[in-house]
Amino acid sequence: MQFIYISLLKVYNTIMPKSDTLAIFGGTPVINFLFEKFLTIDQTDVAEANRVVKSGLLSQFVGDTGDYFLGGPEVRTFEEQFAKKFETSFAVSVNSWTSGLWIAIGGL
Repeated sequence: MQFIYISLLKVYNTIMPKSDTLAIFGGTPVINFLFEKFLTIDQTDVAEANRVVKSGLLSQFVGDTGDYFLGGPEVRTFEEQFAKKFETSFAVSVNSWTSGLWIAIGGL
């Protein structure tokens, strides 16, 4: 994560003081280098993903009332770990970016 932050900071410091107009709107492009490649998934992540996929129970979301309306044990564990990592009280997983946008807008 620190690498990502440093890369974004480098871009920000390069762009902000030199340009009032974005390149897409006719301004001068200021990024003249390729971002370094990095892998954010390690073998532990691969093993966990394989374990869940092989179980055949990917999310266990059920569109009905009951224990699995909010997802199965893997989903609930992921949400708890996510909330803990980002020091927040709650985390909600969704099945797509579109669903995420819907709940984000709904939370406004």
